[in-house]
Amino acid sequence: MPTRYPPIQVARAQKAWSELLLPWAEEVRPRARSFAERATRRVQVEVPALVPNSEASVEFATAAEGAILQFVESVGAGEDPSYVELPATALPLVRRAVHHGVPLHALIHSVRIARSDAWEQLLALFADGARGAPDEPVAVALLSRWLLAYVDSLSETVEEVYTTEHESWLRTAAAAQTQVVDAILAGRPIDVAASSQRLRYELERGHVAMIAWVDESAELLDPIASVSQALHGLAANLDSERPLIEPLGPYTMGMWVASPDSSGAERLDALRLGIADADVRVAVGEPALGVAGFRRSHREALEARRVADLMRRPTRTITRYGAVALIAIATVDLEQTRAFVTRELGGLTARDDATTRIVATLEIFLDEGANHRRTARRLNIHENTVRYRIEQAEGLLGRSTRERALELHLALALRSIADS
Repeated sequence: MPTRYPPIQVARAQKAWSELLLPWAEEVRPRARSFAERATRRVQVEVPALVPNSEASVEFATAAEGAILQFVESVGAGEDPSYVELPATALPLVRRAVHHGVPLHALIHSVRIARSDAWEQLLALFADGARGAPDEPVAVALLSRWLLAYVDSLSETVEEVYTTEHESWLRTAAAAQTQVVDAILAGRPIDVAASSQRLRYELERGHVAMIAWVDESAELLDPIASVSQALHGLAANLDSERPLIEPLGPYTMGMWVASPDSSGAERLDALRLGIADADVRVAVGEPALGVAGFRRSHREALEARRVADLMRRPTRTITRYGAVALIAIATVDLEQTRAFVTRELGGLTARDDATTRIVATLEIFLDEGANHRRTARRLNIHENTVRYRIEQAEGLLGRSTRERALELHLALALRSIADS
């Protein structure tokens, strides 16, 4: 096979490439995603501004996977890695970095961190397959040189794309909106009147924040268009003619609308997504006043989204923070949450059909104020059956349902989340 990378024109290097590196490249391809995800976890720790949440983590892993595959393809084809274009999978990452003020040096640093981590994994895989081969040292030196040349070229390309995108972004009105929104959410001081004018959205009033998203796995040609459509529909239902909508990621958008009137709670609870919004989920913060309320309602919407993900809520559902606030508070530390549920529920954590039936009866029993008759009526079963199941529940709990009642209520609510 003819090659175009000068270092492998030497006879021994050519042999090491064809006999060791080509088989290695085939082994890397199906592992590229797992390699990228491990590198992403390192970047998440060392450059948190670039990977602030789970969605950004998926975005970075996708970009890293594209880069690994691009590098492996250059090795497999014997191509010079010094002239590469930015992988298409990395473009959303660079754009988000620009749009959210992540500095270029942080982006380049993340490339170097990912390169270091990927090298460890790539070399370990190579050593497993080539250990003891006469040309192993030649192949390792060649692979190292190849990777360094690729990363240098990739870094230059990232810098060029970032600079071009940054110059374009600064000229857009969207940049001005994002800068103001980011400043508010970060708690930085702003000129409220000037900021309201730039946003074309009044900040000195009540706000309700919403976050709408689709899963990465959703097979949509334009996920942001689907999310935007859902948010505009909700804004219309609340009679908001001028909502403030801000992209938060490739699959996510945030929205703020004026807080509804005195019947606001009922109107928020009555919100429903349309039939066309089949792939969308929405989280809603509570109404709050002024700039601080703008920020707080958004923070609550973020927490409601986190709980919706933990509860594996289906698409076309709306999760309001007020309905899950206790669960949000109780799941900040999932390790403690799981320990709490195990301790409080004892044998009721089992997942067999009989225990699940007992738990369902117990939940309704507690909702009905520990009234056997009302519980039987709701379940359409005999009252004695209810008494028997509650006795079984207390046996599995190791205590009366009247003891530690608050803890029992909470643990039952967290039972499904503890399995996450």
